[in-house]
Amino acid sequence: MNREEVIQRLHEARESSSRADFKGDDLNGVNLGSLNFRGVDLSQTNLAQAELSLADLRGAKLVEANLEFCKLIGANLMRANLTGAKLRGIKVRKTHLHGIKGDGADLSEAKLHAERLDTCSLIGANLSKADLSESDLRWANFSQANLNQINFQKANLYAANLTEATLTKANLHRANLKEANFTGANLSDADLSRSDLRGANLSEANLANANLDDANLEEGKLIGANLSGVDLSRVKLMGANLSRVDLSGLDLSDLNFHRVNLSEANLSRANLSGVDFSAANLTKANLSGADLTNAKFDEAVLAEANFVEAKGKMEQLKKARNLDNTLMLDGSRHQTAEETKKEERAKRAAEQKKARQAALSATMAKFGKGKE
Repeated sequence: MNREEVIQRLHEARESSSRADFKGDDLNGVNLGSLNFRGVDLSQTNLAQAELSLADLRGAKLVEANLEFCKLIGANLMRANLTGAKLRGIKVRKTHLHGIKGDGADLSEAKLHAERLDTCSLIGANLSKADLSESDLRWANFSQANLNQINFQKANLYAANLTEATLTKANLHRANLKEANFTGANLSDADLSRSDLRGANLSEANLANANLDDANLEEGKLIGANLSGVDLSRVKLMGANLSRVDLSGLDLSDLNFHRVNLSEANLSRANLSGVDFSAANLTKANLSGADLTNAKFDEAVLAEANFVEAKGKMEQLKKARNLDNTLMLDGSRHQTAEETKKEERAKRAAEQKKARQAALSATMAKFGKGKE
């Protein structure tokens, strides 16, 4: 089929107030630039190497279509359905991709620099080695997608969904990842340096050997995340949730864990000298054998935490807000607040009883003397 035949079919469809249907047709290499395919069914159509620059494909159905190496410069694909489509090697520039649906699509090695793909759905899609640097990806859905070695440098991924996505060796340098969801994602060896992860969710994510230099994780969630091989010395963590993380044996000296949730975290044998744990939550955390030299625990919650054989001073821990059932440096168990109150009540009751008995004895002695 050539360009003239395509134009004729589009014209006939408009004349009859119906939608043109090119489902399964072979349009390989055809020049379709500037044509209006709005709402047209192009499912399973072969559009490989076709010229579609400036074409209007808004709302078009391109399910399982082959668009490999086709030109889409300036084309409008807003809200087009590209589910399962082959898009490897496509050429775009100032292409409108807002809200596209490309679940399961192949966009490997695609060049999408500085493009607008906000609110798009690419669930389970293959974007390995693709370039989406500086692109607008707000509220995009990349869950379970293959994003290995993808380039997201300076991209805007605000509130994007990347749950269970694979991002090994991905480039997220200086990306906006505020409130993004990386739950269960694989970010091993990824570059997250200078990225903004405030309020992001990285629970159960694999961050092994990731670069987090100068990243901002304030108020972020890293519950149960794998942080092995990660240098946290230049990461902003105030208010972050690191509960259940394993930081055992690491050098965390002089870090700022102010208001950080480290409940049930493993910090055993870690170098925690000079660390600021003020107002932190260390409930049930394991700090046995850790170096606590000059560490601060002012107003921290240390309930049921384990400090056995840690290197430090008892006075440091006594500045905490809660020491209920805490195992202290010497192995002794600190009483709970209720136990302390109960003990104080018993002590007061004993003192009151003793005072009453003394008063009774004095009265009886006085009465005995009066009789004489």
